[in-house]
Amino acid sequence: LCTLHYVLCTLHYVHCTLHYVHFTLHYVHFTLHYVHFTLSLCTLYTALCTLYTALCTLYTALCTHFTLHYVHFTLYYVHCTLHYVHFTLHYVHCTLHFVHTLHCTMYLHCT
Repeated sequence: LCTLHYVLCTLHYVHCTLHYVHFTLHYVHFTLHYVHFTLSLCTLYTALCTLYTALCTLYTALCTHFTLHYVHFTLYYVHCTLHYVHFTLHYVHCTLHFVHTLHCTMYLHCT
């Protein structure tokens, strides 16, 4: 029982050690970022502003592009709707003709 307890404690210690090494590496990584950021704050700020401007320009271009697509598809939808209304009226017209013909045929057949 003591041996099992010792093995479990050892595994737990190894696990904790690996976590400690992992977090130490993270700490070093973030420390390097902090130093880099502090040393090149103006350069980074300029780069971020440039990136932000580029993204805004890209966003505006994409919005304009998709707005034009939306207008195009809206017009196409209206066009399709008009076709649908036209074919619906045509279908109603054909149905009325069919009913009329059927009625006449039945009337003539019955007389």
